[in-house]
Amino acid sequence: MQPRKFLIPVLCSILLSLSPHSYVKAQLTAKQLATAQQDNRLYNQMTKVSDWFAQYCTWNHRFPEGYEQVTFAKQQLNQLVPNIPYDSGMVQLAQGLDAESDYANPTTSPINTPQPTPVAASMDRIQVQSANLSLTNNDIQQYLQQPPQEWTAAPGTITAMSNQTTTYLIWGAGRDGLPIRDPDSGKVRIIVGHYGLLFDSEE
Repeated sequence: MQPRKFLIPVLCSILLSLSPHSYVKAQLTAKQLATAQQDNRLYNQMTKVSDWFAQYCTWNHRFPEGYEQVTFAKQQLNQLVPNIPYDSGMVQLAQGLDAESDYANPTTSPINTPQPTPVAASMDRIQVQSANLSLTNNDIQQYLQQPPQEWTAAPGTITAMSNQTTTYLIWGAGRDGLPIRDPDSGKVRIIVGHYGLLFDSEE
């Protein structure tokens, strides 16, 4: 019976030594799960942004260019997807209620692009870049594996870039400021649209 008295303290000390490690592991797992959920929310917002640009390009035969068009796009998209997934303590705003209904949920083609309001100029969460970029299929495949080093932004930023002629690309910055990646494949989560092909036959 005597040896059993010595076993109990030994077992307790082993359990105590393992507990901190298990606790840290559980914390990491919970944090990783939360980050994955936030990344998925951001990707869903990226999809809404892509849908908006697809409709805009279909009706206007162009990607937004110039101050007025870009400011209007940023205003609409900030209203369409107002909540940054990584701002856990912020008040959540209703999505899309103030966005131009013709673009957010299109039924008829708008005649003219509405003029932006002054508040839109300060909205930087949505970035719109239109330049002479190379967005070939080979480029995009490369970006899926290794995005450009300049692809960094504040967490939750959604960037839309176009080559000004046929293609636009959407990427989103995760909690670390880098493009979010698919948790299974490890590839960068990119959405690509080809708007020039939609109206080549009409011109």
